[in-house]
Amino acid sequence: MDQGASQDVPVAPADAARGEGGGRRANGGYRRFGLARLALAAPLFALAVLGGMLAWRLTAAPAAIEAQYANLAGPFAADGVDVAMTITALVAAAGACVAAVGGLAALARGSLALVLVRLAFWTSYVVIAAWVVLVTHGVNVIAAGKLTIAELPQDGITLFKLWWSLVGPALLPLVMAIFGHLQSWRGSTIASFVGRGTRTTGPDAKSESRPEAGDRILDDIRTGGRDPLFRRSWLSSFSGHLLLIVILPWLLQYQAATPRRRSYRPGRFPKLTWPRSPSGSAVA
Repeated sequence: MDQGASQDVPVAPADAARGEGGGRRANGGYRRFGLARLALAAPLFALAVLGGMLAWRLTAAPAAIEAQYANLAGPFAADGVDVAMTITALVAAAGACVAAVGGLAALARGSLALVLVRLAFWTSYVVIAAWVVLVTHGVNVIAAGKLTIAELPQDGITLFKLWWSLVGPALLPLVMAIFGHLQSWRGSTIASFVGRGTRTTGPDAKSESRPEAGDRILDDIRTGGRDPLFRRSWLSSFSGHLLLIVILPWLLQYQAATPRRRSYRPGRFPKLTWPRSPSGSAVA
């Protein structure tokens, strides 16, 4: 009996393969979790840099406008555009700090780190909204006062081009924030922070009531939702109307309103020359 008890119990090939496969899955899981962290940290650090640059430029913008566009300085100061620039610069600086903290939190673990990451993305939306409000306010002041830029009168078309030339670049950080924010709600990302939310297949699958919000949104975008045919038809109709009603007329008016020999293109500020101190350094 003792001799029988000392014999090795044979291991089924399926169990051995399962153990090796589990090790491979664990290593693959670490790689996936690393990519999930990178997908959060990279846009947050980029947003922090962009927010810091915006804050620095807005700090010097009133002096630069006064030096190069003297006719705009008075109305801007009277209607609160200068104050709005200062407030937006403070918001951008605060948003840059929060984004940097969120980028560092993306490299940590725990529910608090995940909360900081999501808070950083929400703060990015606030900074972008503040920038859009500031540009809209400044353009409205120019339109209300019928002001000129570089001694050229402005109309609705040129002011819209001016507005878009300043607001359009904000689409890049907006897309970055939306992408990162969506990633923070995926099951694999949540699992990398708090160890839950992962859905697997096979013998080790975890039973969950439903996938996480980010996975549901991405799956809806990929599959077209409950009615893919209706969504494709709606998107095709919307794109066609946008092209015919907005984009093509805008391009034609842009070409008609911009003589080739004119050095200044209406609807866009020339590059501002930042004033310098007597010592030669730029005024901050």
